[in-house]
Amino acid sequence: MVRQPQRREGASSDMARGMSQASYGISVALGFALIVAGCWGVGRLVDSWLGIRPWAQLVGAVGGWVLGVYVVYYASKRSGA
Repeated sequence: MVRQPQRREGASSDMARGMSQASYGISVALGFALIVAGCWGVGRLVDSWLGIRPWAQLVGAVGGWVLGVYVVYYASKRSGA
């Protein structure tokens, strides 16, 4: 008869918590990237509409970066990290 190794109590809950935290981190990172890309895209549309290339793209990218940092900062505060 082969003895099964004893599993540590709560090991699966530790793994589930880790996976949950990882997925939350990935979603926040993806949100940051999408905010920057979206603001840059809006800037690109404004550039083509007003003919002021590349200034609205630059403002959109920098504004998206600032907004993305703001979102990540408050998401980390909310998660308790």
